[in-house]
Amino acid sequence: MARMFGYIKSFGLVAVSVGLIAALLLGSVVPAKAEPGEAVKIGFGTIYRGFLSTVGVHYCNGVFDYVSYLNEQGGINGHKVEIAWRETGTVLPDIVMAYRRLKGEGILMYFSTAAEVGGSLVPLAKRDGIPLNFVDAFHPSALSKPHQWMVCSFPDFATAFAMMTKWTEENLWTEAHPMRVGYIFYDLAVSRYALEATKYFDKMGAEFVGYEVVPVTAIDASTELLRLARKDPDFVYMHAFGMATTVIVKDSARLGLQQEGIRFVAAPNTLDECALGVVGKDANGWYLANITPIYFETERCPELNTTIRAAQEYRGTKPEDLKGFYTGGWVHTMVGLEAIRVAMEEVGYENLTGRAVRDALFGGGIKDFDTGIFPPITITENTPYLAETFGAYEIREGRYCPLGRVEALPSMLITPEEFERALEK
Repeated sequence: MARMFGYIKSFGLVAVSVGLIAALLLGSVVPAKAEPGEAVKIGFGTIYRGFLSTVGVHYCNGVFDYVSYLNEQGGINGHKVEIAWRETGTVLPDIVMAYRRLKGEGILMYFSTAAEVGGSLVPLAKRDGIPLNFVDAFHPSALSKPHQWMVCSFPDFATAFAMMTKWTEENLWTEAHPMRVGYIFYDLAVSRYALEATKYFDKMGAEFVGYEVVPVTAIDASTELLRLARKDPDFVYMHAFGMATTVIVKDSARLGLQQEGIRFVAAPNTLDECALGVVGKDANGWYLANITPIYFETERCPELNTTIRAAQEYRGTKPEDLKGFYTGGWVHTMVGLEAIRVAMEEVGYENLTGRAVRDALFGGGIKDFDTGIFPPITITENTPYLAETFGAYEIREGRYCPLGRVEALPSMLITPEEFERALEK
């Protein structure tokens, strides 16, 4: 049971003018501070519209529902949690404007997704003293030295690519020659950054044969898949979300590429329950990584039962329809509010500020935090994410089949020396 209960209980950069950014950076500063008699308030840039809304709606529901659940248990040390929110659609100007409006409402933390564009908020967060909590992989634009201001779901997508390549070579590859790996992704900077992993392929017994790019709103990926197939890969790694994922999976099945000996591996949470519900058995034989457990993994993740019951009560969701992004929103909110609880105990409710929450979040307040859903979480300046490892799965008959855990690697973005040492072991 999480300690919180014990206390009662990328994506695409959209152009924005230099003038807008300058105005925001030079705007008035409103410190986030909880005044006596007020609820603890967090800000939320929601994703109910836009190209990521197929997963965003479930993430948003998970955030709102965990707050409702916690408030029913008495809130944080008797203080109810209130969400101030604005819709963003993961569009950069809207994300920045949502943050700017919400920070004036005294929020202690700002939640959203798409760290690639959310990284534009990091200078503002440092200025305003408001930590950022994003469901996504860490991204170069989110990096802040010497102190972090954004916590994400897992290490950057380049490290994730390396982790999955290493796992694939160790668990699926049986030939004597190095396995040949291709990469197909949708056209975002966060996906291109993952190419950094290919610099280390020789140390993992892999050979990189090339990559292909599809639009974010792709309606056909045949040309790109066929070009990649002509490079004779043994495995193709895929990074895309939403519409692009379903198109790539369906087109690979229609073209019969697996029958030609090509196996496919999906980046963390890209072949999620939303996509699988569309592609069904066309995904048979795909391998993938997930940071969020599947609904039936309650023996390994006992508190997943609480999440399932909440989704049933608040949304009428059947257990088998629980989505990973709902669980991700639930756990991210649990961790964020635990940091607020720790900060409240350290400085007192009357002195509670966003800076105090940041210090609790990255300064030891989240250490071996047991959510009962993710492995115990420790957040530091060098590990500003919730999950260091993934679950590995294969799709069989349109269903997830667990294959074990993917070994963790340090982030090549944040601690490159540790990453290289880990590869040499």
